[in-house]
Amino acid sequence: MYWTLRRRLVDIATRLSVLRDRDRPQPGKSVYGSHLDGYETFGASHHRFQRQPLQRKQIRALEKAMGVRLPDEFRLFLKWLGTGAGPYYGIRPFDELLEAASPACARPFPWTEADTFWLDEDRETDPDGCLPIITYGCGDEIVLVTAGQHRGRVVHLGLDFDCVPGLDFLTFYDVWVIESLTALHTGMRPAGRDPAARMMWRRRY
Repeated sequence: MYWTLRRRLVDIATRLSVLRDRDRPQPGKSVYGSHLDGYETFGASHHRFQRQPLQRKQIRALEKAMGVRLPDEFRLFLKWLGTGAGPYYGIRPFDELLEAASPACARPFPWTEADTFWLDEDRETDPDGCLPIITYGCGDEIVLVTAGQHRGRVVHLGLDFDCVPGLDFLTFYDVWVIESLTALHTGMRPAGRDPAARMMWRRRY
C-alpha cells in the first residue's frame, strides 16, 4: 500500500509541476479580478502553487491534538507534498491545521450518503470526525473525514449543499490538478469555481 500511495503522489506532484509551469502569473490580467495576479486557476493567487512539506514532528503534533492518526493518504501527502497548493484557496498551513485539530476528530463522522444534512448557519463547531483542510470561501470549507465509516474521504461543508461524503482525498486532489490542466489547454474555465466540486456535492435547490 505504501508504494502504491507513493507512486500516486509522484504522479500528482509531476502533474502539479506542469500546472505550475503553465499557469504563470500575469499581473492585472486575472479572470477573477483585475487586482489579482493573472492566474487562470481559481485560488492560485493565494497559494501560488507553492508547497510546504511537513516534518514528522509536525505530523505527530497534529495527530496528538486530534487523538487519532491521520488517514494514510493525507498523512503521506503532507509529508511529501505538504500544505499550500490545492483546490480553492489551497491546503491550509500547518498552524491552521493544528488550531483546528481537537479530540472531536477522533469521534466517528456522523453522516453517510443516505443522510441529507444541511449545516446550521449559526453553528459554532464542525461535525465530529473531521478536520478542516481547505477554505472554500463564503463560510464554506472542505473537511477530511478522520474517523468513522468514511475515514479518508472529503466533505464539502456549506449552507447550500448536501453535506455528504465525497471522494477520497488523493482522487479529489488529482481531479483538481487534471481538470485545471485541461482548462488551461482548452482555454475554457470549468463551470463553478472548481471542477472537482462536481464530484463531491449536490446543490440544495
